[in-house]
Amino acid sequence: MALMTFREPNEVRWVGTRPGHRGTQIRKSETANNTAVILHTVSDGFKFYLCDVSIGFNDTILGVAVILVRNIADVTVFQLLTMRTEAGKLMPAVAAQYWPPIEIPEKWDICVASYSVGLSTVGFCHGWEE
Repeated sequence: MALMTFREPNEVRWVGTRPGHRGTQIRKSETANNTAVILHTVSDGFKFYLCDVSIGFNDTILGVAVILVRNIADVTVFQLLTMRTEAGKLMPAVAAQYWPPIEIPEKWDICVASYSVGLSTVGFCHGWEE
């Protein structure tokens, strides 16, 4: 992923909100099926600034899927997005954006989890580490 280099380097000249940061941009997606799969683990010595997440399904069975954040001990700290599917209906993808971004400490995980056998769930997260 690329460093953000398009913003004004002289902070004295900044006016208003700048769409840049000093970190490395992260965009990841994974698929889970009746398990939790790590989308991203925050690198040592960094903080992850989560800007948006989304979740979608490849199946039409009844089930629940979530995007969650786990701490270093793999304990769920909070859920970012929860969605329940209906049997026989293809559900649309759902997204959530966070501004200001959610700060996630080093070594914590952002995961996508599917809690139903056969429910193929696709999760996506985007943000940056700094």
